[in-house]
Amino acid sequence: MARRLIRQRLQTSKIASALGIYDALTEIASNKESDTFEATQSYIGLYTGVSGKTVQRIGPDLERLDLIAIKENHIGGRNAKCTYTLLSLGHYVRTPGHGRKQPCCLTIEEHKKNPQKNVVEQIAPNQTPQVSTTTIFDDLIREVQKEYPQHNVQSEANNAQKYYAKLGKALTRSMFLAWMKRAEPPLKRAKPVKQAASKAQPVGWLEWVGKTYPAARVRDYWKVSGDVQREFEAVMATRAA
Repeated sequence: MARRLIRQRLQTSKIASALGIYDALTEIASNKESDTFEATQSYIGLYTGVSGKTVQRIGPDLERLDLIAIKENHIGGRNAKCTYTLLSLGHYVRTPGHGRKQPCCLTIEEHKKNPQKNVVEQIAPNQTPQVSTTTIFDDLIREVQKEYPQHNVQSEANNAQKYYAKLGKALTRSMFLAWMKRAEPPLKRAKPVKQAASKAQPVGWLEWVGKTYPAARVRDYWKVSGDVQREFEAVMATRAA
């Protein structure tokens, strides 16, 4: 998954900022209900708690990991809006202006229409992409399950899809990741406490304690003091003699 890729590939000094910025981008995408959106670096920094300079510095690292694509507006510096696109892991397609392959994200609805693997091999600029065999969303669910071992991610994906379907919207990758961040782990049922079977009361005990100590609140022979037990045993021994 993206977070694991960031931890494995980036320098230790950049990991915390990169994770925060990537989480911020997924949250903004979810709020805008689109994997592609415009935002300033300062605005993204507000979500993350870092400066616009940090967002500007970390952005290219996330691009090199093929997690996002950034189309910069060079007019206005950090206060200018850039176009950000969240990309799916494993789905690569050449985009205009980029010499390397870039990921591209399909929604669940698009995937249903073409349930083949969304991985494009080396393609010429004008060549139609050829797709192969595993589903990107199934791959994403498997990766998310590793990040959220306490959740049933497949069930969460179904619930998220039903929820957005009622709103007339298709569930996208960024929307699903944001959904998982808000998902509460299932509550574990507490194991019933086994109560120890109560011991039988000695013959004559209840009658004796009722008469001898009528105001006593504890009338269980096994819970009263040893002095009371010995007093009772002496009385019973006298009766038996």
